[in-house]
Amino acid sequence: MKDSISITTIFQIFILFVLLFTAIMCLTINNSNAFGVKDSIVNAIESLDGNYMNGPDLNEEIVKVIQETSYRTSGTCPDDYKGFDRAGNAVSSGSSDAAVCIKEVKATEGLDDYLTSSSGGGLGNTVAIDDFVEGSYYKVMLFFQLDIPVIKQIFNFNTTGETRIIYNTTEQSEPATDVKHDKYANKGNLAGKPTEQGDDSAVNPVRNPGTIISSGNNSSNKEPDKEENEDTKQELTCSTEGLSLDTKLSGVQAVTLGSGQKQGNYGLLFSDQDLSDEITRMTPGKIFTIQGTASGDDTRWYINYDGQCGWVNGANLGIDFGGNAKTIGAKVQMNITNNSSSIFKVYGQNITNVTGKKLYTSEMTINPLQYNFAKIVGKAALNANNAGDTLVIYETYRPQTISSELLDSLVSTVSNNTTLINNFASAGYSMSSSNIRKSLSNFISSQSNHNRGCAVDVSLANKDMPSNMHEVSPLAKATNSNSSSLASYFTSAGAKTIGSEWWHFDYGNSSTGVCGYYYASFWDGL
Repeated sequence: MKDSISITTIFQIFILFVLLFTAIMCLTINNSNAFGVKDSIVNAIESLDGNYMNGPDLNEEIVKVIQETSYRTSGTCPDDYKGFDRAGNAVSSGSSDAAVCIKEVKATEGLDDYLTSSSGGGLGNTVAIDDFVEGSYYKVMLFFQLDIPVIKQIFNFNTTGETRIIYNTTEQSEPATDVKHDKYANKGNLAGKPTEQGDDSAVNPVRNPGTIISSGNNSSNKEPDKEENEDTKQELTCSTEGLSLDTKLSGVQAVTLGSGQKQGNYGLLFSDQDLSDEITRMTPGKIFTIQGTASGDDTRWYINYDGQCGWVNGANLGIDFGGNAKTIGAKVQMNITNNSSSIFKVYGQNITNVTGKKLYTSEMTINPLQYNFAKIVGKAALNANNAGDTLVIYETYRPQTISSELLDSLVSTVSNNTTLINNFASAGYSMSSSNIRKSLSNFISSQSNHNRGCAVDVSLANKDMPSNMHEVSPLAKATNSNSSSLASYFTSAGAKTIGSEWWHFDYGNSSTGVCGYYYASFWDGL
């Protein structure tokens, strides 16, 4: 009798172990499935420029994403989300039939009113006049369960994600007549032309005189143990007698990123610190040197622009990040490979006319970021330094024309390679002739925050990262402990990550700053 009881007990324990193991495996698989579908929906919303609904129902592109997978779990959306079933039909509030829940969060709403109000920190009414383009990001929620009878009716889990900020950048006013770069007129969301949002992984048009240049054949993510060793500060040529200036930024180079849009006073040179007496509108791409900043306001710059000395609002002008990093004592490495030998690849294969090529024909001597965003990247660099790490910057600003031509090259390369087509199709992307460009724009976007100067591609020196830098495929979604450390340096500084590229960071939200414009392409390439 005792032996019989012992065998029964052992058998019961074994059955319990099998059930627990099965439950854990089911939960893991379903979580991974829901996570992948969630990421695909996030990418689809970005590629649709935020237009995720057709009338009251879900856009058919997102419905296709849901129906082409084995994902079938439903749940109840939170009150502030919109719910849709697998067929894309809107479900009522409180219904448990929602296959996906989506919420729009307006990121820039009220910023102009806040900054121009007397209560907005006393900034006065000259700071923001239609300065912020409307922008929203979208939160996505999906559900997953334990696929065990009865138990799955009790437990229902969810996974959430969010898109980048998507801006309503419809065509603005015509460029000023004194801007001489007609070849590169601003191309931000022209009327009638759909934008191709997606995950950023394109190019940086500029090099710093002290950059670390690596061979395009070098696939290692470990960076050379070398620091930028040239001083990018320039000789001061404007008289500062009688001016109360902070000299922290003196000698650092900067550039106007664009003009002809509703930018308030950005891009204008003034004779007075109050920015009331205009001298001229500065040409996009023409580099100038900062002489100093107003005491107590580091966004009010006194500059030498083409021999003219005056004042500018520098908050959204492009400052050379290498030079700016030195002013705060941050140790960084500039490794702008696209100005020597591009390392862009797709599933490890060369991209025609891109990989190994110098992508820029013009002389590019600075690495601009919008100043307000450069300060965030500077904080991230200091966070890394304090933890014993060094940031390696691969990309700051890039011209929109270059982004578009890179996407063309990617589409051409993949379209003519059956292996690459199958790889993307296996990862859940439609590779039909009508959809291939839209699918690939998730990896090289023709319009991105890089075009505005408020995004950065970055790695860690001498650390193994999850994939090669600028790998334009789902392989870039991988993470490891080093990429997690990199992300923490940036998020704690106020930047935002994207799930499709471990190396890409841009503005976080309205509390840390927004980036409102597609700027003109003023440097040549390809």
